Amino acid sequence: MAKNLGMYIEGRKIKNFADIQRNFDYEIVFSNAHTIVDGWEAEDVSLRARTFTLPQRGNEPIESNYGAMKQFFPGKPTFGNTMQITFEETESQKVQNFLHAWQQKIFNINEGHANHSRKRGEAGTQLIGTSEANGICDLITINAYRFNGDLLDNKYYLVNAWLQNVDDVTIDFSQNESIKYNATFQFDFWTYGTTPPEFGAGTNFNFGNNSGIKE
Repeated sequence: MAKNLGMYIEGRKIKNFADIQRNFDYEIVFSNAHTIVDGWEAEDVSLRARTFTLPQRGNEPIESNYGAMKQFFPGKPTFGNTMQITFEETESQKVQNFLHAWQQKIFNINEGHANHSRKRGEAGTQLIGTSEANGICDLITINAYRFNGDLLDNKYYLVNAWLQNVDDVTIDFSQNESIKYNATFQFDFWTYGTTPPEFGAGTNFNFGNNSGIKE
């Protein structure tokens, strides 16, 4: 007869699980968008991001009816397709410079037209940059870390991300807060694994197993 171990940690397999993943041990990285602000590096964007979400994925159901009953089959993959990121401003005003430059790249209000030739750029894979040949999209990566600071194997990759909206910021003299911009980024889909996505025949995802962590 099997022994009832009850709702305890000791004596069960859970005692040997790896540590929990903490929600503050993540970092978001833009591959190329920092180049639209003079003197910025990729880390300058990452260090100003205060909140973001891990992306959603599902499958759209297809309903099949027969007689009085029905059943469902998986159809198209679905994604949230937007991510909100909160950036904290400093007195350099570089966050607003970053967001405004991206918005102007999409549509230049002063000139009355876009400052790009196509979404992905002239070569079809050009990331956002200062040249008109560059597109308006970027690859966004979400890194996860161990509590000891080690980078974990698997990452989220948000493909063809562009700045869709920046919310109002309320100025309130009764408050004692920093200025934060809540920005919404649109993206086509996301992948997950150890390396940035590649597409075409014979390509597949590659999961890492974090071999240095025992469970």
